[in-house]
Amino acid sequence: MKYIATIDEQDFAIDVHANGQVFDISVEDFDRPIDCKRISPSRYSLLIDGKSYLMQVQKNQTGFEVFFHNHPVKVMIKDEVDLLREKFGMGDIAAEMHGVVQAPIPGMVVQIAVEEGQTVEQDASLMVIEAMKMENEIKAPIAGNIKKIHVEQGQNIDKDVILIEIDPE
Repeated sequence: MKYIATIDEQDFAIDVHANGQVFDISVEDFDRPIDCKRISPSRYSLLIDGKSYLMQVQKNQTGFEVFFHNHPVKVMIKDEVDLLREKFGMGDIAAEMHGVVQAPIPGMVVQIAVEEGQTVEQDASLMVIEAMKMENEIKAPIAGNIKKIHVEQGQNIDKDVILIEIDPE
């Protein structure tokens, strides 16, 4: 998943891929891979160039406070959904009204019932996500045309990942 991290008013593009409990992280202009493993709810172990670093992350009102080498750094994170909402100048309800369908839970996409370009009615079945051995049907929040499908069948996804974009009729 792609993110923009703002640190000291400077933006950094970050790409994160989950491999079980280990995350592969790419940061723009930083050519070395970063392996990140959560070791507690707020602590992470980073492996960069064979060296291990500890980091603690605490959520606050405006984003996160990251303690690295015992120095606090304020970090704001925007994911793909935040960036799309920002682009269109909208909040959660407006995003849904404009057909941005997000994953309500983490899980695996077990079925995609639509194709790009297809016309759907409101509440039409779009896909099924399996989480904790339960299948969860994802329905269209609005009627319209399927503009973009962002996931594939069999793909593991995180909560709030953009699944589908629908152009309203």
